[in-house]
Amino acid sequence: MAITLNCDLGEGLDDLDALLMPHIDMASIACGGHAGDASSMSRTVDIAVIHNVDIGAHPSYPDRANFGRVSLAMAAAELSDSLHRQIQALQQYAQAAGSRVRYIKPHGALYNDAGENRAILDVLLQLGADFSLPLVVPAPLRHSAAAGALIYEAFADRAYTDSGTLVARRHPHAVHHSIDRIAEQVEHLVDRQGVYSESGNWVDIQADTLCVHSDSPRALEAVGAVRRRLGQRR
Repeated sequence: MAITLNCDLGEGLDDLDALLMPHIDMASIACGGHAGDASSMSRTVDIAVIHNVDIGAHPSYPDRANFGRVSLAMAAAELSDSLHRQIQALQQYAQAAGSRVRYIKPHGALYNDAGENRAILDVLLQLGADFSLPLVVPAPLRHSAAAGALIYEAFADRAYTDSGTLVARRHPHAVHHSIDRIAEQVEHLVDRQGVYSESGNWVDIQADTLCVHSDSPRALEAVGAVRRRLGQRR
């Protein structure tokens, strides 16, 4: 199966979203938890439909103040209810545009917590089952006991630890800004199914989709570099 390219969109960078959309396969759209509102969801969905890009829900901990990048201690039922509301909101705009939500990708701290906290992962797996949608998870989970319809993701523009987790954003080297460095990491992910960690060790990573963050300073250049390596859109 060909590796796809996805971006997290609808997070307030409207002009950039429109420039990125023609080059990606999957648009993970913020749906109110960390960012996004009625206007942004409708607009981003419409652009995705124009460019025949798969629409994904990008829910998070309900924490706009911290952009969803801080772990919250929430009861499973409370977290599940919030995530259901976020996805249902995006579904309404997708349906209004004659399309539908095709996958779920957790955002920020919620995404990271799923890779380290089985209780959080179970909430997300149930969420995917409830909506009959595949769930995007960190590629290292491929070797876990997680069951369900899963899409395994790696990042073209993020540094990895020796254990295969993402380097925390509080570290200055967590995000790759060099286009050459991003292109090199994509080559490793595509050709060798792995990356070199921040300490220079090899980490096996088999990914179905690669992500470039739209809020990275050189996101458009990075997406172009990844697209050239992956070839034409599917």
